[in-house]
Amino acid sequence: MKQHILIFSSIPEDVQIIERALEPDCKINSTADRDKAIEIALSDFHPDLILSDFTAEGCDMCKTLNDNAKTHRIPVLFIKAAEKEEDEIKGFELGASDYIEKPLNAAIIKARVKPHLELKRCCEGMELSSLDTVTGIADRCRFERVLELEWRLGVREKTLLSSVMISIDYFIEFKKEYSPAAADDCLKKIAKTLENSVNRPMDVVARYSEEEFAVILPRTDMKGTLFVAETMSRNIKKLNIPNRCSPIKNYITVSAGAGTLIPSKTFSPAFLTDGVRKSLEEAKRKGGNQVKGLDLRASLPAVSPDFL
Repeated sequence: MKQHILIFSSIPEDVQIIERALEPDCKINSTADRDKAIEIALSDFHPDLILSDFTAEGCDMCKTLNDNAKTHRIPVLFIKAAEKEEDEIKGFELGASDYIEKPLNAAIIKARVKPHLELKRCCEGMELSSLDTVTGIADRCRFERVLELEWRLGVREKTLLSSVMISIDYFIEFKKEYSPAAADDCLKKIAKTLENSVNRPMDVVARYSEEEFAVILPRTDMKGTLFVAETMSRNIKKLNIPNRCSPIKNYITVSAGAGTLIPSKTFSPAFLTDGVRKSLEEAKRKGGNQVKGLDLRASLPAVSPDFL
């Protein structure tokens, strides 16, 4: 079945270029009306991906869809003028997945759109079969499969890929002291809080092990990754879940490790997860209840450009 793409643009020439590039493989709808675009996105025939002009109306539409539980997983790719980095940053802050620079080129459009459609199809195929039974979020299997897809995309696009690993401090002691049911309730609250702490469709939060969660943050630098990790830590503290077993605080806290790099086909995604694990171990070793990060680009062994 063809995937559905919605174009939100008031420039007929741009719409025609996009349609010529994608129509043989995808079902295309277009509109220049913001309300109509939102109506289509909320319908039972919602698009798999949206291409939008980077305008005030486009930004408003993106934010509206990102704030809605029914539509926040639809990737939005902004069409923007070249060499406007501030537009790119603002777009990602609004929840956009990617951008396409003008002048529009059919080959570039296909290259930008294809991996997001592949990722969405893969995630939808895993939607029910790869969910953690306790928390209802993605499980470790789904995390690893999405990480592999994002790794391949990063190799192709030479873009940053980051990850965060979060561990609940003194969770084993908490479970023994309170009860397995209380532990499950704690996990559910933390999972929901972590998911609410990210706002882009391609950001994935998963339960990684009994007391650990892992996050995938594509196209995010070290500063942004640490900001997300710190935000997650603060939001979990705000839950104020009592934990009299912890010598740190009298409520639940977490330790987090972060890492970022540009994927290479010479290495596997394990290079990223191993680096993030080292950051997490450092956070724990220093007493917990803190975030540590590592820019793994400096740790990549030198390899011939022919292999990159």
